[in-house]
Amino acid sequence: MTDINAGTLPSRFYALDGIRGVAAIAVMFYHYTQHNQLDWLHGAWVAVDIFFILSGFVLMHSYSKKVSQGMTFKEFFYSRIARLGPMYIVGLALGIGAALLLIFSNPESPVRLINVATASTLNFFLLPYFNEYAWPFGSHNIHGTVFPLNDPSWSLFFEIFVNIIFFVYLAYCRRINLLIFVVMSGIIFIVLTLGFHQINPGARGSSFVFGFPRVIFEFFFGVLIYQCYSYYKLPPKIFTYGIFFLVALCFFSSKGAIALVNALVLAPVLIAIFAKLPVSGNSVGACKFLGDISYPLYVTHYPIYRLLAEMSFMRELSPLIQTLLFSAIAIVAAVILIKIDESIRSSFKQAKLLREHNS
Repeated sequence: MTDINAGTLPSRFYALDGIRGVAAIAVMFYHYTQHNQLDWLHGAWVAVDIFFILSGFVLMHSYSKKVSQGMTFKEFFYSRIARLGPMYIVGLALGIGAALLLIFSNPESPVRLINVATASTLNFFLLPYFNEYAWPFGSHNIHGTVFPLNDPSWSLFFEIFVNIIFFVYLAYCRRINLLIFVVMSGIIFIVLTLGFHQINPGARGSSFVFGFPRVIFEFFFGVLIYQCYSYYKLPPKIFTYGIFFLVALCFFSSKGAIALVNALVLAPVLIAIFAKLPVSGNSVGACKFLGDISYPLYVTHYPIYRLLAEMSFMRELSPLIQTLLFSAIAIVAAVILIKIDESIRSSFKQAKLLREHNS
């Protein structure tokens, strides 16, 4: 399948920005209520699958032409690290702070300094820390997470991994039939998921290896959707918004089968449709805001919860008030981090231009 003409595409997909922001908020509520008896969104982990599919679509839009015009792997990788790295480090730093606060405030904590030091070193380089320790989160312990200082970071490991595969595809393997590749990788992922009963794999050491077929299938599904963009039309509004509400409704289900259908069928359809959805008026600003806060919120909400939960007066709040207050603080922090992230990335860009000028 040949590339579509980028000129027929909008410069920014505002509806997809909105989807990304809603998905990040859903993940936050999933984590914040998972351990305080509210448990609002049992199946909201599918938001991560939405992120992977979105990433394939957006990166194909952003880098397809650049790589074909000679962009090197070094330039591509630098660009991805500059985009993901600053907020990842902020999230890791918050996670280290929360872990140290826990150790020094609770002598009976199952976490030890050596565990934090090891996790910090490996996770700084975006490497997993395979362990069987219990890492406190709220009123529960989480066992065997490979990014224990900031659990959502596991998905960033797989994001960088599949980004490398993606560059290889763009630079050397475009003759591969993408449809066949996506179908075959999807079959492998489904067979492994059902055969080994690994729903939502990748975050724990026991399911880590199954994260590879998950991200490969979903990311390249997003690439395929982009390739097909000019071949389908926006369906009627009732179907468009019906899909959105159906995906959101599935977030509330605790059944693994429903979550799997949501991830494999409904989420890709949602992204394909909303990529076509025109946005105008005040909706542009709302979608842009949601898109802007999505990444800093996703990558910092987990350690922010840990930090806040260590405050004794916070623990005395009711689960509902605690959830709403913690969520508001996390969103405000994300808004503040937007400017910081933009400033850091601007510095990276200026440093890159300076090196190119001096070389």
